[in-house]
Amino acid sequence: MLHTLILTSLPVVAAALALAALPAPAADVTYKVELSGAQNVPDPIKTPASGTLELKVSPNGQSVGYVLTVKDIENVSEGDIHLGPAGANGPLVVKLFHANSPKKGPFTGVPA
Repeated sequence: MLHTLILTSLPVVAAALALAALPAPAADVTYKVELSGAQNVPDPIKTPASGTLELKVSPNGQSVGYVLTVKDIENVSEGDIHLGPAGANGPLVVKLFHANSPKKGPFTGVPA
């Protein structure tokens, strides 16, 4: 049972944030990541919960939008992105959401 959704070790986030230093592309750049308990660090979690995170970087690199979708998760209270190499926990770089009142019980959908 996964009680807190914490997104860790997403190398794609590093790439998205690094784009701010590059020349502006002509259109949004989109990154999509599949999420599972197996990606949790330092210890993977056995859970039926899964999800996707889609990041969209603006053409000028000044903003990043996202859609976080989860399935079969329980008691969702927050979603974070940590920046670190694959298999290692890194520092918190983005707080996607913090629910003032966590979603109790099973949940599937967009948490915030």
